[in-house]
Amino acid sequence: MYMRVSAITLILFLLGRSSGAAGDVWTISAEDWSRPRSGAALIQMPGLRDAVIAWSDQSDARLVIHYPGGEEGALWADELMDWLVSLGVPVGKIVTSAGHSRSDTITIDLQ
Repeated sequence: MYMRVSAITLILFLLGRSSGAAGDVWTISAEDWSRPRSGAALIQMPGLRDAVIAWSDQSDARLVIHYPGGEEGALWADELMDWLVSLGVPVGKIVTSAGHSRSDTITIDLQ
Protein backbone atom coordinates (compact mmCIF):
# COMPACT_ATOMS: atom_id res chain seq x y z
CA MET A 1 0.00 0.00 0.00
CA TYR A 2 2.84 2.41 0.87
CA MET A 3 4.43 1.96 -2.56
CA ARG A 4 1.08 2.62 -4.26
CA VAL A 5 0.57 5.86 -2.30
CA SER A 6 4.14 6.94 -3.04
CA ALA A 7 3.70 6.21 -6.73
CA ILE A 8 0.44 8.16 -6.90
CA THR A 9 1.97 11.08 -5.03
CA LEU A 10 4.93 11.07 -7.42
CA ILE A 11 2.56 11.08 -10.39
CA LEU A 12 0.77 14.09 -8.92
CA PHE A 13 4.03 15.99 -8.74
CA LEU A 14 4.98 15.02 -12.28
CA LEU A 15 1.64 16.22 -13.65
CA GLY A 16 2.52 19.74 -12.70
CA ARG A 17 2.57 21.92 -9.66
CA SER A 18 0.26 24.76 -8.80
CA SER A 19 0.97 27.54 -6.38
CA GLY A 20 -1.61 26.87 -3.72
CA ALA A 21 -2.08 29.26 -0.89
CA ALA A 22 -4.21 29.00 2.21
CA GLY A 23 -7.69 30.08 1.24
CA ASP A 24 -7.62 28.44 -2.19
CA VAL A 25 -10.81 26.59 -3.14
CA TRP A 26 -11.28 23.82 -5.70
CA THR A 27 -14.63 22.57 -6.99
CA ILE A 28 -15.62 19.07 -8.03
CA SER A 29 -18.94 18.71 -9.82
CA ALA A 30 -21.32 15.82 -9.32
CA GLU A 31 -20.99 15.15 -13.05
CA ASP A 32 -17.20 14.75 -12.78
CA TRP A 33 -17.53 12.64 -9.64
CA SER A 34 -20.10 10.34 -11.28
CA ARG A 35 -17.49 9.02 -13.72
CA PRO A 36 -15.81 5.71 -12.86
CA ARG A 37 -13.17 6.35 -10.20
CA SER A 38 -9.70 4.93 -9.90
CA GLY A 39 -6.43 6.40 -8.68
CA ALA A 40 -5.42 7.16 -12.25
CA ALA A 41 -8.77 8.81 -13.07
CA LEU A 42 -8.80 10.92 -9.92
CA ILE A 43 -5.37 12.41 -10.45
CA GLN A 44 -6.68 13.68 -13.79
CA MET A 45 -9.51 15.52 -11.99
CA PRO A 46 -8.15 19.10 -11.78
CA GLY A 47 -9.87 20.09 -8.53
CA LEU A 48 -8.67 17.06 -6.65
CA ARG A 49 -5.18 17.01 -8.17
CA ASP A 50 -4.60 20.71 -7.52
CA ALA A 51 -5.88 20.48 -3.94
CA VAL A 52 -3.48 17.63 -3.10
CA ILE A 53 -0.57 19.41 -4.76
CA ALA A 54 -1.34 22.65 -2.91
CA TRP A 55 -1.66 20.76 0.38
CA SER A 56 1.68 19.03 -0.23
CA ASP A 57 3.28 22.48 -0.53
CA GLN A 58 1.81 23.45 2.86
CA SER A 59 1.47 20.18 4.73
CA ASP A 60 0.69 22.04 7.98
CA ALA A 61 -2.56 23.22 6.35
CA ARG A 62 -5.88 21.37 6.37
CA LEU A 63 -8.14 20.42 3.49
CA VAL A 64 -11.76 21.22 4.29
CA ILE A 65 -14.39 19.37 2.26
CA HIS A 66 -17.60 21.41 1.96
CA TYR A 67 -20.37 19.08 0.85
CA PRO A 68 -24.14 19.22 0.36
CA GLY A 69 -26.10 18.02 3.37
CA GLY A 70 -28.04 14.82 3.56
CA GLU A 71 -27.07 11.20 3.23
CA GLU A 72 -25.93 11.45 -0.39
CA GLY A 73 -23.68 14.44 0.36
CA ALA A 74 -22.20 12.68 3.40
CA LEU A 75 -21.44 9.58 1.35
CA TRP A 76 -19.78 11.74 -1.32
CA ALA A 77 -17.64 13.53 1.29
CA ASP A 78 -16.65 10.23 2.96
CA GLU A 79 -15.58 8.71 -0.35
CA LEU A 80 -13.65 11.85 -1.27
CA MET A 81 -11.91 11.75 2.10
CA ASP A 82 -10.95 8.10 1.52
CA TRP A 83 -9.46 9.00 -1.86
CA LEU A 84 -7.53 11.94 -0.38
CA VAL A 85 -6.04 9.59 2.21
CA SER A 86 -5.10 7.12 -0.53
CA LEU A 87 -3.35 10.00 -2.31
CA GLY A 88 -1.20 10.65 0.76
CA VAL A 89 -3.12 13.23 2.80
CA PRO A 90 -3.30 12.15 6.47
CA VAL A 91 -6.86 11.79 7.74
CA GLY A 92 -6.04 14.26 10.54
CA LYS A 93 -5.46 16.95 7.89
CA ILE A 94 -8.95 16.56 6.39
CA VAL A 95 -12.08 18.19 7.80
CA THR A 96 -15.62 17.84 6.48
CA SER A 97 -18.29 20.53 6.61
CA ALA A 98 -21.94 19.85 5.71
CA GLY A 99 -24.34 22.35 4.24
CA HIS A 100 -22.72 23.39 0.96
CA SER A 101 -25.07 25.81 -0.81
CA ARG A 102 -25.17 23.72 -4.01
CA SER A 103 -26.27 20.11 -4.20
CA ASP A 104 -24.31 19.40 -7.39
CA THR A 105 -20.83 20.41 -6.24
CA ILE A 106 -18.36 19.77 -3.50
CA THR A 107 -15.53 22.13 -2.72
CA ILE A 108 -12.13 21.59 -1.15
CA ASP A 109 -10.70 24.52 0.75
CA LEU A 110 -7.06 24.83 1.84
CA GLN A 111 -6.84 26.38 5.32
